[in-house]
Amino acid sequence: MAGIAKHVLPFNSQAVNKAGPRNGKLTEWKIEGVPGLTLVVQPTGVATYFVRYQVRIGAKRVFRRSKIGDRKLVTLQDARKQAFDTMTKVEAGDDPVASAKAAWTAMTFKQLAEDRLASDVEISTRTRNEYTAMLKYDVYPVIGDHPAGDVTREQVATILHGIEKRGALRHADHVKSAISSTYRWAMGRNLVSENPASGLARRSSSVARTRVLSEDELRTLWVGLDRDDTGLSWPVRAILKLAFLTGQRRLEVAGARKSELRDLGGTAPTWIIPGDSKVGGRVTEGRTKNGKEQRVPLSRQAAAIFREAIGRAGSSECVFPADMKKVRIGREPKHPHLHADSITMAMHRLCFVLGLQDATIHDARRCIATWLGERGVRPDVIDLILNHAPKVQDVTRRHYNHAVLAEPVRQALQAWADHVEAVGRGEGERAASKVVAMRS
Repeated sequence: MAGIAKHVLPFNSQAVNKAGPRNGKLTEWKIEGVPGLTLVVQPTGVATYFVRYQVRIGAKRVFRRSKIGDRKLVTLQDARKQAFDTMTKVEAGDDPVASAKAAWTAMTFKQLAEDRLASDVEISTRTRNEYTAMLKYDVYPVIGDHPAGDVTREQVATILHGIEKRGALRHADHVKSAISSTYRWAMGRNLVSENPASGLARRSSSVARTRVLSEDELRTLWVGLDRDDTGLSWPVRAILKLAFLTGQRRLEVAGARKSELRDLGGTAPTWIIPGDSKVGGRVTEGRTKNGKEQRVPLSRQAAAIFREAIGRAGSSECVFPADMKKVRIGREPKHPHLHADSITMAMHRLCFVLGLQDATIHDARRCIATWLGERGVRPDVIDLILNHAPKVQDVTRRHYNHAVLAEPVRQALQAWADHVEAVGRGEGERAASKVVAMRS
């Protein structure tokens, strides 16, 4: 405020409202009886209340001024109250201007979350996309512009309660995970000091699904996958068949690449689904859910389906390329292969046509594990088929023993494929005798 002429006004609304610039120059009027309160009048006549104070920074005394508001919008009495509030904070050792600037320049929750989603190499692409959508629609409208360090448990609880009132209990838990994991990531980098989502209770109760298809249901499904009147395209039916023959997840099957398949016409056909890899500290994401490479010895039936699919795929690297007829002209498909959600919807449609109740693609994994387990197949072999980590892991199993047990896994998957094929022909348990029970 150097160079501004300073004058004194009595604490009187009429006098303050009449005060104007002196000699056509910017003028600062001190309000009598109110410490720090001033009125700055521009040559145009626009007048603004400020409160002036000084703080000690080291050996220096620094002058600050904090804006209160326009004379037309703020009464003299309100200006006095705000001036007293500010000076009280100063007397207590606070610096309101510096604090306001810090809050203004602080990273908002939206900036923090976007930074995490862009740079966290430990988060999968699928989770990143899910969190991006959840935060955009449920979180940013409420706390997106708040300084990340000022977000409270009450604000997070309010967001979750609003989702809960919509009846979306599981979604509320997923949103909580998105917020909480963002703060855990930030705390590890000393960007925030606490996690406001920590300790908030779950909204939904998790109940493990136990559905296993009966032999009659498996026959209905397998025969139905060969029907042309279900409305499913050949690639979709092939993906569903491979999911039931190999026990792999829908996205892993739908996204299969030709380069992942080995020796399809030989005696040891194999499908190698890449896991995560780290080079120079950066993680290159693979295609498996747990990030571990998955080697799937293929049964004769699965290898035959893959061979036909490759023949139909043309020049695409994907075994099941996206259907360009369903992509808007001039746009690229979201994925180069058939979308996993499309496979899920196709399974629902197939079950409706066939009259199957409450059957999903993921049930295939449970069917394989149950059928093989009942016939004495070793648990570690079943874990390898499903790409599950062993229930008990010592240092050796976790870091050194990466045996793939290719032959026992191949025998088990071939026995399962023979069983499915026999069931489809109405021969029931005929294939079960081919399974060799292997002790742990």
